[in-house]
Amino acid sequence: MTPPSTQNKNNHDLIFMVVLLAVGLTVFELWMATTKHDNSRDQHLGTAIGYAQGHIDLLRPVVLGFNANGAPTPLEFPIWQAVTAIFMKGFGIWYGWGNITALLFFFSSLWALFELCRLENSVRMGWWAVLFSLAQPLSLASGGQASCDSTAWAFAAWFIYGAYRMMNEGKWRWWFLAVLMGSLSAMTKAPYFMTAGLTTFFWLCLRHRTSIRAWAFLASSGAISMLLFTVWNYHCHKVYKEALFPFWDLNILDKSIRSWYFGGLAYRLDIHSWMRLSWHLYNRVFFGAGIIFVVSAWFRRSLDAWVWVLAAVITTMVFPVLIIEHHHYLFIYAPAVAWLCAVVAVELEPGIWSVLKAATAVSPR
Repeated sequence: MTPPSTQNKNNHDLIFMVVLLAVGLTVFELWMATTKHDNSRDQHLGTAIGYAQGHIDLLRPVVLGFNANGAPTPLEFPIWQAVTAIFMKGFGIWYGWGNITALLFFFSSLWALFELCRLENSVRMGWWAVLFSLAQPLSLASGGQASCDSTAWAFAAWFIYGAYRMMNEGKWRWWFLAVLMGSLSAMTKAPYFMTAGLTTFFWLCLRHRTSIRAWAFLASSGAISMLLFTVWNYHCHKVYKEALFPFWDLNILDKSIRSWYFGGLAYRLDIHSWMRLSWHLYNRVFFGAGIIFVVSAWFRRSLDAWVWVLAAVITTMVFPVLIIEHHHYLFIYAPAVAWLCAVVAVELEPGIWSVLKAATAVSPR
């Protein structure tokens, strides 16, 4: 729970810092794009440009150079690519539109995090969580990158939020939001959806394990999302038959790509794999000193965030290669870490302000 002394505290200081970091991130991404040092992933941006120059076909996106005959190669459901292409069609082909699209989705995911913290704790904790999230190096590297990664995470974040409201309030509008966001999440990045699904399942077990309605809502929204995931992947593998893959066969039954997605026992037992993950987490998510906040949060009431971390760890064990080799998959950890840091920041605030006031007080003559 939030300390009473911070319940009614004016939040203008945190809002100012959040806006400052958000504007700074936006200016950085657009400056990079303007100076032709754009922060992008070629396979996603290339598809968006192809859409902008032709027509937008969500079912048959072409990843430029991904196969030997230029056939469509659907991977993630190309929402980000389509939205970026719409901007390019309207205002001209500029790589910066990809960064703008990514930032819009990324900032929306921060709002979902804010609302979760507000509902579970307080408004001030929500602003602290957003501030810590924006301060993470991962946000600078991947939050506004011209790719679908932050967009895919936004879908997962909004599924978590929708499921939280759905289980707490039992209203159909939150069920529809959970189904929509869960389906989009599952069809874009399966590890993101797995983390989101496990997080909400743990919350269900912690808070609503006796509610039949909550179980039915979460089970049905998850089942529909997984059904659409299955349909999308069935479609993808039908389209793959048109392509000529000289190096990698994307058929999940092929051993090489299956090991890339799920890894093997040797990879999981290699200490160097986990050392790399720890290093990436320390530098991109815990932002160095931030780990002190997280360790402090162990002794506080932050179980909702800790089970989110547990969900991310389980997902990492299922998809170790994907998550360790691709830094953008660390989004599964980032909001939970920001939440834990916010818990500690809110609890430490009264003491810090008291010390500062005492240190700066002018003694009477």
